[in-house]
Amino acid sequence: MLDLSLIVPIVYALIMLAIIVTSLTKASYHLNYLKEILPEEYDGYNSYSSAFSFENYNISVQFLFFPSFYRSPEKENEFSASIAKKVIYFKNLSLFFIGVFILPIIVLILTSF
Repeated sequence: MLDLSLIVPIVYALIMLAIIVTSLTKASYHLNYLKEILPEEYDGYNSYSSAFSFENYNISVQFLFFPSFYRSPEKENEFSASIAKKVIYFKNLSLFFIGVFILPIIVLILTSF
């Protein structure tokens, strides 16, 4: 028999893992996009993880983890436009998983009253 008390935490852990993975992927693509359109500002970063080192510590690069993206079409070329599409895709995917994570909690709260 399936124990429901065990399935729910496992599903929530998988959803949380999906949120983290999609957010990290989005942040990596977002940094690549910024390096493409603003190379002089973001040239020192090899990857997203390099923003956490002591030499390149930058809180604004670390905030790329959150699902926000402001596009600069006037500075884009064909390559950066393709990166922007990937950033938007992973941003939307991350928002979807956040919604899937929060929606059952909201329904549970509303049905308890």
